[in-house]
Amino acid sequence: MSKLFKQLVKTYADTRIEFPLLKGITVAQWLLESGRGTSALATEHLNFGGLKWRSEMVGFATPVDYKASDGWDKYCKFSSLENFIKGYWHFLDRSPYQGWRDHAASPENFIGFIGPIYAGDRNYLAKIFNVFTEAKQLLADANHGNHHHPGTGEPVTKPFIKAFIESPNHSSRAGADIDTIVVHYTTAGTFASTRNHFLNPASRVSAHYIIDKNGDIYQMVKDSDKAWHATHANRTSIGIEHVAKVGEKLTSSQEKSSIHLIKWLMSEYKIPKENIKAHKQISSTSCPGNIFGDGLDDRNLPSFKAWVAKNFSDNVTPSPGKLTPSGIGIYIVKPGDTLSAIATRHNISLDALLALNPSIQNPDLILPGQRITVARVEGDDDLIVTTSRPLNLPITIAEYQLYPSNYQFFSHPLLGEITVTGGYMEPKGHSFKPELKAIFLDGKLQTLAPDYRNIGIDYVVSDRKAKAWYGGTVTRRGREGGYGRRVHLQLDVTYEFEGNRYQVYQAFAHLQSIWVSVGQIIGQGEQIGVMGGSGANSDNDYPLHIDLSTYIFVSGTLVQINPQALDRQLA
Repeated sequence: MSKLFKQLVKTYADTRIEFPLLKGITVAQWLLESGRGTSALATEHLNFGGLKWRSEMVGFATPVDYKASDGWDKYCKFSSLENFIKGYWHFLDRSPYQGWRDHAASPENFIGFIGPIYAGDRNYLAKIFNVFTEAKQLLADANHGNHHHPGTGEPVTKPFIKAFIESPNHSSRAGADIDTIVVHYTTAGTFASTRNHFLNPASRVSAHYIIDKNGDIYQMVKDSDKAWHATHANRTSIGIEHVAKVGEKLTSSQEKSSIHLIKWLMSEYKIPKENIKAHKQISSTSCPGNIFGDGLDDRNLPSFKAWVAKNFSDNVTPSPGKLTPSGIGIYIVKPGDTLSAIATRHNISLDALLALNPSIQNPDLILPGQRITVARVEGDDDLIVTTSRPLNLPITIAEYQLYPSNYQFFSHPLLGEITVTGGYMEPKGHSFKPELKAIFLDGKLQTLAPDYRNIGIDYVVSDRKAKAWYGGTVTRRGREGGYGRRVHLQLDVTYEFEGNRYQVYQAFAHLQSIWVSVGQIIGQGEQIGVMGGSGANSDNDYPLHIDLSTYIFVSGTLVQINPQALDRQLA
């Protein structure tokens, strides 16, 4: 990848666009079109999108003759990286792309609409999705650099929100990350007065949360949006108002709710303790008044700082549950790894590594996510044995469209009361997916054309507890585009296909909260989180449900499996 392309991504990360959630998919498109920034069109003319000249581009670019794979033609030449970014989005505001904003709810829908128009290659969408993860990582690196911010010292779930009452006084964060919590007080003695003030467009004031004196928490701006509460800090902060008048202190109920909410925000957005700020530390104001015991004119805030020091920690405490040894024992293969590199990293010979992993038949073939034993340590054996039993579901999971009239219900001693609302690979009512390879209940592999479809199954559990269908190791957790909060598990079972046994993975999406950490060993039926409706924009993008994807890697290609096909093989 060229340095020029990395510079483009850094510029793009700092650029405000109308739909920030589309940055990742457009970077993926530019990666593909420009050969990772190495094409002559990119290096000589700063055209990373293969944009051909059109008269509508006057003022954004100039025409230049360029020979591409399909011969000579006139293309756009840009004078700067900033002009290319502006020009790309202007290029879409013309026929035949008109209407793309109606498909901007997710990266998949967006590229699914413009992609077939943009290029005649029937595999174009699949090629973009192949580099989508790389593109998102490039953006993340550009946004964060090499900094890592620890979160709260306790695993914590989001506190109960009594009501979401959306204020009109908010705007886009323009792609900025949340890194600060700003603490306020209302100066009004009641929640109703503050609520009404925030609902009044003329006030041009809002905060994300209000905590009433009895401890009730109300939300008035989505976390993903910018509230108007702390001037220049709005873009990267969460604002919390506490109902109180001048001279009043926090009630005990209010303080308890405030601590709970702040701990969750720290954990959710990896906010360090030093970024918990009183309003007056950011702006010239007397806020947050006397609620922590400091004087109105005291800008040193000794009582507030003591409160922060007492109640919050920067040390990450592992979530409850058994963890693998750190740096030894089990290593999970990452893209680009070789067995020799893994051996060198763990200071052992390749022969010794192979001796620890007799199941590896071909040292040149290891797959991302594969679990490699790199050392024998006390207690290690129980991490690598199969412990899961077949679930023996009392239904046959549908491989056809489900509607409320034909939802599937069952009760299970490990999983609870389940309603399957979305059948395996059903084609309607889901986001756009590229070409997929999938194994159905009959054990046969099919290649499915790009379409609006489900990839796993959707289900609802009555007690909202998201539980592991099989035991395994957590390999990924966190927000993942339109899937919202998602947990990936490397299962302790394998799947046999065409004479080979493959490591199996499952991913649980749209969670409200995640209860597990990367590397944690999870038992079959153990709770990994809380069912929710999280997506790319907020915690309320979808109705409450869990999206379950079950997959393997065959020759490096991700293949989806009907989860019951795995269960039947185990039985």
